[in-house]
Amino acid sequence: MDQLVEQIDERAALALAETTKAQHLLWASLPEAERRTTEIPSRMAGGATTMPVTADGRFVPVPRMVPLWDSSIKLTPFEKRSIDHFRKRSTSPTRMERFEAKDGAELVRFTLALRAEASCMTCHAVEMGRVLQAGGKATPQADSAVADNSPAPLDSASTTDQQPALPPAPASESLPILASTQGDPASRPTTKPATIPATNPATNPVPAATTQTTTPPATAPAIPITTLVGLVSMEMKTQVDANQLLLNRVFMLTAGLLAGTLAILVFFLITTKLILQPVRVLRETAEKVSKGDLNVRSHIFTGDEFQQLSETFNVMLANLKESEDQLRAINKSLDLKLGQLAESNLALYESNRLKSEFLANVSHELRTPLNSILGFAELLRDTLGAAAVPEQRTGRYLQNILTSGKNLLELINDLLDLAKIEAGRMEVRSAPLPLGDLFEGLTGILKPLCEKKGLEIVSGITSDVPILQTDAAKLQQVLYNFLSNAIKFSPTGGTIHLNAERADSSHVRISVSDPGPGIAPEKHSVIFEKFRQIDGSVTREHGGTGLGLAISKELVSLLGGTIGVLSTEGEGATFWILLPLKIEAGAADVRSRMVMA
Repeated sequence: MDQLVEQIDERAALALAETTKAQHLLWASLPEAERRTTEIPSRMAGGATTMPVTADGRFVPVPRMVPLWDSSIKLTPFEKRSIDHFRKRSTSPTRMERFEAKDGAELVRFTLALRAEASCMTCHAVEMGRVLQAGGKATPQADSAVADNSPAPLDSASTTDQQPALPPAPASESLPILASTQGDPASRPTTKPATIPATNPATNPVPAATTQTTTPPATAPAIPITTLVGLVSMEMKTQVDANQLLLNRVFMLTAGLLAGTLAILVFFLITTKLILQPVRVLRETAEKVSKGDLNVRSHIFTGDEFQQLSETFNVMLANLKESEDQLRAINKSLDLKLGQLAESNLALYESNRLKSEFLANVSHELRTPLNSILGFAELLRDTLGAAAVPEQRTGRYLQNILTSGKNLLELINDLLDLAKIEAGRMEVRSAPLPLGDLFEGLTGILKPLCEKKGLEIVSGITSDVPILQTDAAKLQQVLYNFLSNAIKFSPTGGTIHLNAERADSSHVRISVSDPGPGIAPEKHSVIFEKFRQIDGSVTREHGGTGLGLAISKELVSLLGGTIGVLSTEGEGATFWILLPLKIEAGAADVRSRMVMA
């Protein structure tokens, strides 16, 4: 509304200012005799008031034309601001300000910029030259040329209203309102050359001393059309009455409220009947479905997308019902299968328990007579060695008996350990263990096997490895398995490394490296399974049951550590374990991977 009122006021003021400018040009084109008898809304001398006058109950503003070369005209602050505005913005045609009077009336100040147009040059070429000179764009010579372009002054007897010629303004003068000539603008010289009438010399005598010969006009300097030379200023009341404006605002507000209320009502009806009702039906149907009722159906007959959604929802419910029936039938068969599987698992568990007990008992029963056989075989070997003439064949037979018996004893011991591990109970005896003593003992035990193949075991322990608090027997068994495999798979004359180093503040890392054939990466996890070997054929080069690494893995878990291997095929292998510095003694269940105090 405010923008609309501002546009109305600006258009009204612009129309009045343009009319004033047109009337002035029309008045200037009249003969001199008619100009004095013709009144215009504003005179160049600024005699008209800028205050509004009353005519037929309406406020009609009287504009005034303000030439910038007339310093006698007192400018209002608004006119000064307008002059600065137009000079800074050469393309701006108008300027308007709104303000409130002391009596509360809303008033408008308006100015129209008067530029150096061709129509103005007819009467005000000299003044425009001064305006241009005062603006710093003309030289005194150019101003003189403009002055020379004016007509020669007539004799005082022939033109009583003739004023003295305008003195040129100094080039250094810079005033906001330029100096102007005195008197009525009708008596100012024009660019047309003045002539002395010859038809009536008695009426208009021209003394020879005062008569001047008109010289051809010099070429006047070009004045830019954007040069500001004057203003049309006015002050008027706003064209829209305050009461009418208030009434319009009330009317618009009331109309907006009625339209908004009607829109809300229509939107409510449309939302309730066309949108919310079908959605409510679908929600109720979905709630029943969520409670397990798949026989419910939605009934929507709106003929739009909601009906299509309802039909699709019903199809989905039908499919769900069919799927539910199928699942019920499958679940019944699965229940039967689960019952059978439970019975089978129970039987398998019982069989596994009996097998573990049998292996433990058989291993224990076999180990006693086997130890006797080995003992007597060693005794016979010693007796035969003490005889004067030992029989080589008998000695060879005894050595075969000892070798086979030891292998069988090793197998029985592995089976007995495996049976204990699968039973889920195993004793852990935690005691201080210096790794140096352990490594020295293992090297001594395996020295005969190394000498047969020309191998060497090199052990190394870093200085930051402390004394461990762990089960020495189980750790020795794990390292013995590692070293036995290293001796078995290493070529003749190789070197096996047994090292220990501090992994972090609470763990130590022990590794066994051999120069053997290596292990492919895809088989790293297979070698730790029970009864699994890399070469499982009957023609394999190296023997063994495939229980050593599996038992080692379980024993390391029992000690609270981890086990692994680093190897690539053809580059040897490094088996490592990561153990805590201290464990607690007690019973342990390997199946749950816990150390129980």
